This record gives sequence, C-alpha cells and structure tokens, in this order.
Amino acid sequence: MIREHTFLSSSQDNFRFLRDQYGYAVSDKRLDPGKPWGDGAIEFYSSKVSLQVQKDRGAFIVLIRPINEPDISEMSLSWILRALSVSERVVLPGEVAPTEYDSVLKINAQLLKTHCVSIVGGDFSSWLSILEFYVKEAKKGYFARTGKKIPDRIHQSLEEYIASKKSKGYYP
Repeated sequence: MIREHTFLSSSQDNFRFLRDQYGYAVSDKRLDPGKPWGDGAIEFYSSKVSLQVQKDRGAFIVLIRPINEPDISEMSLSWILRALSVSERVVLPGEVAPTEYDSVLKINAQLLKTHCVSIVGGDFSSWLSILEFYVKEAKKGYFARTGKKIPDRIHQSLEEYIASKKSKGYYP
C-alpha cells in the first residue's frame, strides 16, 4: 500500500545532498494526507538559494530562485536545463503513479547534482541569461503555436526584473 507521506520522505532522501554537501535546511513541508495524488511541496534553502520540489497531481517540478529575490526570479529545473543545452538529452517524466515517485525524484535530484552544481552552491552569475532564455523561448513557442506575438504583459514583470538587474551590473 502506498503511503501519503512517500512524496515528502522520498524528496528528503533524494535531495539529501543539499543538506549534506551544501548546508541546506528544510523550511516548509506540505502535503494533504487524504489526497496522495494532490499537491505537495517541500522547500530546501541555503543562505543563497531557495529550492522547492512541488508535486501536482502526480507530476513534479523543481523550482529554484535566489534567496531574497521575488518569486518572478524563480525558474524550473527543466527550463534551466534547456538554457544550459542539457534537456535535449534528458527527458523529465510528467505525471506518474505514486509507485514511481521515488524514481522520478531521483532523476530530478541527479540532474540537479550533475548540471546545476554552481547554482545549487549559490553562484547565480548565469541566472540572467537563463531568465532571458526562458522569455525568448516562451515568445518563440507562442508564436510557433499561434502565429501571433505573445502579449507584452505576459512577461513584462520578468523583463523589467531582468532589466533592473542588468542596470545594476550584477546578480546576487
């Protein structure tokens, strides 16, 4: 029988390297025990990085952002990997059954360990280029799907954030 806490315990086990190697702590754990397919989240953080593993109806997303920066600066592991030209070789599973949670979380943790060591360690020197890649690809994808330019308001806040950081000449 699958237990409701499998997501949280598996997340803590698979992302243990964050605590062991980088000194991360866990700040938030949420899961509705009555809904094993429902939403859940666990947040790991260091002095420089916030990393959240979310479960939404059996699919997982890993979100990363610099500490003390707004949510608009948050980026998913899948987009980070694409920006680093990694995702062409890697397929992140979508929605999976509870019996597959551990293996999918293991894949996400391994991708993070293999390709995002500097970011996990708090080096955000490439962050603006990752955010810019996301905006550019999102606009390009929207145009490819619809034949129309994406409305400016869609990425306006993120583009303003990027411009603000560029004007200061640094990233935290």
